Amino acid sequence: MHNPQYSDIAGQVNERLAQCADKYEVAEQVVPQGLRLLLPPGLIGLMLIMMIGAAVSTDNSTFHSWGSIFLQDAVMPFRKKPFTPKQHLFFLRLSITGIAVFAYIFSLTFTLKEYLPMWTFITSSIFIGGAGCAVIGGLYWSRGTTPAAWTSVFIGSTLSVGTIILRQFWDKSEFLMSIMSAEKFPNGLVMSCAITLLSLIAYVTISLLTCKKKCNMDKLLHRGQYAVDEDHSEVELKNKKVSFLAKVLGFTNEFSKADKVIYSLQYAWIWLWIIVFAAGTTYSLMANVPESFWITWWKIHLGIFIFVALVVTVWYTIGGFINLVDLYRTLGTKKIDESDDGMVANKNAD
Repeated sequence: MHNPQYSDIAGQVNERLAQCADKYEVAEQVVPQGLRLLLPPGLIGLMLIMMIGAAVSTDNSTFHSWGSIFLQDAVMPFRKKPFTPKQHLFFLRLSITGIAVFAYIFSLTFTLKEYLPMWTFITSSIFIGGAGCAVIGGLYWSRGTTPAAWTSVFIGSTLSVGTIILRQFWDKSEFLMSIMSAEKFPNGLVMSCAITLLSLIAYVTISLLTCKKKCNMDKLLHRGQYAVDEDHSEVELKNKKVSFLAKVLGFTNEFSKADKVIYSLQYAWIWLWIIVFAAGTTYSLMANVPESFWITWWKIHLGIFIFVALVVTVWYTIGGFINLVDLYRTLGTKKIDESDDGMVANKNAD
């Protein structure tokens, strides 16, 4: 879009962008419109196939995830009597279908009022802003209570949804703008962080005020004397001692030597790019870096990522099929405990 060599393509893209209704739509249409003109017909078709496949697989897992979360975390806590396995499957399917129907109707009626990355932050905080505090607090803090969990979930979801609604009317209402005393509404990332912080403060405060007895975390999480033998390998049951470094890295005795190597490489990969980012940022601030340097850098950077992506894709594809076969073998022989339906009974009991 800025290189004179492609000025004819940039001109055609700009003509199409001029037809967009708002700046957010313009920002999201630059890449699709540019690729439409840059890629040959066959490659465009292959890319569309890839995007449709990615969308189907993403929606598939998302619908299942949110449908099951709604049933397990929003419906089950209010039930005193567990579902039968047949009822549980029926309502799980109904919940997933409901999520899909809502997503379809919402996408037809909603107008996006900010950039997509910011939108993903504020929508994620509808659940994560409050439930994240409850989940982490419930698993790692013995003083967490049910009233605190529901309060943090209510604050996180209500404020997040309220932010989305307010943004829809923000630029159309002088009254709303005068209340906030700001020309621009805070973006989704800022609001998400603020809402999460408020939810966390509420969770901790209400837990301390309402906790009458510490939760038996070992019993809740099947640890120590309450450990279930089937959940652990023979090696781990025989030798539970783990070195300090292994604890820091998250190693357990269930890790094979190959697992440890792969896991360590993942950590090294992450820290490598953190260091590169810090060094590059420092260098760019201290020196007058020419544009040619960044062009060369991005060629090298993208080349490394493309090479690693190809290797990992082949590796994951082969390993995925092997694991899939193992999964079906396990499902064919494993005895299902129908009472393990996600309900937590007598949480604070010793």
